[in-house]
Amino acid sequence: MPSYNEFKAKYLGRYVDVDGFPVHQPYQCWDLVSGVYFPYIGGHTISCRQSGYVKDIANQRATNGVLDFCTDIGLQAELQPGDICVWGECPECPWSHIAIYDSDNGQNAVYWLGQNQTVPYVTISRIGVSGIIGVFRPKIFVNVKPTPVVKKADQI
Repeated sequence: MPSYNEFKAKYLGRYVDVDGFPVHQPYQCWDLVSGVYFPYIGGHTISCRQSGYVKDIANQRATNGVLDFCTDIGLQAELQPGDICVWGECPECPWSHIAIYDSDNGQNAVYWLGQNQTVPYVTISRIGVSGIIGVFRPKIFVNVKPTPVVKKADQI
């Protein structure tokens, strides 16, 4: 079964351009999540033709097919690694953004696996949660408990 940690290990630090879209920066957030992660979790790419930005994935969820392989878990859900979040236009993501939840330090510092966040390649970056308009859990992860973080005695 696919796992978020395997996906992260494979793509972290790499560049992904699946569509060859000729923009000033070909390595976009859409490429990693819709172009690679969605097929990895048993889905398919989702077009963003209405606005040209990834906010369409959340705004058009009733008709674009994302709910065929993801569950809309709502904005108040407790996130687990591998969940997908979409930002609308907001101060942190002026044109919208999509990334995969990685971790939270418990003090409102949330980290995301994504591309074109601070640099064009795949990174884990801190991005605020205000502006999120859609939260999706891959159906293959719905009944999977996240792997607990085990700390060594000298880390406690």
